[in-house]
Amino acid sequence: LSAAARLAPFDTTIHYNFGKVLLDFDRPKEAAACFIVTLDNNPNFTEAHNGLGKAYWKQGKLDQATNQLSQAVTLEPDNPQFHYDFGTVLLANSNVDEAIAQFSEALRLKSDYADAHGNLAVAFIRQGRARAREAVLHFSEAVRLQPNDPERRFNLGLALLDNHQPAEAAFQFSEELRLKPDVTKAHYRLAQALQQQNKLAGAVEHYREALRLTPEFPEAKAALDQILFTNPDLLPQ
Repeated sequence: LSAAARLAPFDTTIHYNFGKVLLDFDRPKEAAACFIVTLDNNPNFTEAHNGLGKAYWKQGKLDQATNQLSQAVTLEPDNPQFHYDFGTVLLANSNVDEAIAQFSEALRLKSDYADAHGNLAVAFIRQGRARAREAVLHFSEAVRLQPNDPERRFNLGLALLDNHQPAEAAFQFSEELRLKPDVTKAHYRLAQALQQQNKLAGAVEHYREALRLTPEFPEAKAALDQILFTNPDLLPQ
């Protein structure tokens, strides 16, 4: 593709495809250069605007990324991925209300878009406890769509824990550990969920497992020590 781009400097498709490859290989600066050449020759190439926006985002150039992704959704408003990508950059730039609008539009266009459900839930969490229930609903939908994704289980568990639903949270953390057993943060959060239900033996087990996996974990050690201090019957015999 590199040779083709040199031999055909005005072929927008070749430059665009080379930019995509570079972006996939985490070379955003070079990818951006390819997308810019593409747009110089075809200013209405929507995928190139989107690609350039993502390349700028990966370089931390959020304002330039926002500009390019905005142009992509303006030129092709019925593309759910463009709305999702635009929303993701808006969220990274703390434009939460605008991000919610973009994720919502992506879901209007494609209701089974798991990533959009997940990021919309994150945006609702950013807005505070008043929208915690909506966050839980969208994390739940992401889990329904991708039940074997451990990270989605973890995110739903966190939202449930924050929404004072420890039993439901414990189930999600348990499912995450079934899918991926050696995850320190999942053991720690499961222990918290069990502790909130006064299931102290289980909480002790998972705090210990978190510490086995990550010995330097002061929060887990403090929580475990507190339980054992007030419940000496749970100390190893």
